[in-house]
Amino acid sequence: MSDYSIWVLEYAYVPQYHMSGIIYGAHNEGYRKLPYGYVVIKGKDRVAMVDVGFNNKDLGGKFASMYGVENWHSPREILAQCGVMPEQVTDIFVTHAHFDHIGGTSEFPNATFYIQEQELSKWIWAMSLGRKFSFVTGAIDPRTSCAWSVRRRRTPGHRRRRPRRGPARHRPACGPRQPYLGLHVCPGPQ
Repeated sequence: MSDYSIWVLEYAYVPQYHMSGIIYGAHNEGYRKLPYGYVVIKGKDRVAMVDVGFNNKDLGGKFASMYGVENWHSPREILAQCGVMPEQVTDIFVTHAHFDHIGGTSEFPNATFYIQEQELSKWIWAMSLGRKFSFVTGAIDPRTSCAWSVRRRRTPGHRRRRPRRGPARHRPACGPRQPYLGLHVCPGPQ
């Protein structure tokens, strides 16, 4: 018997999404179903997820309507398929700040979230560009992304990063846990 299992669980979908939005360069090649799913990794004493989807209310609901998302189901309902409750999730790895990847953070109260520092800082920078560049940030919920940055504090031993000159230095894989949010801000490759 293995020590872990990996589950991919669909929680919503777009019934007819253009192929070029799924496969780069597949212009004028028709449409297909675009599923929205959770990736759950169950281990001996940990439950991890890659991204957390979105909640289907407020701005998340508006985005879902705008993109034609149908058949949305809550994390509690979907995760039950693999015997997990949202409160049991211990670790969440955020790939990027689109609404359908981080919009459901409030559903996982006991999880520690991990995100690349550069991912977070670049989205905050993009949101500061103003309406002229809103196409860049069209799929993010600023309340979710900004909450992470506003509440993020440097932990003891961390200094403001300056552009690096000279040979590469060793950097820890991730900073200490941020207790007020359960967020680790992980330095990216230099």
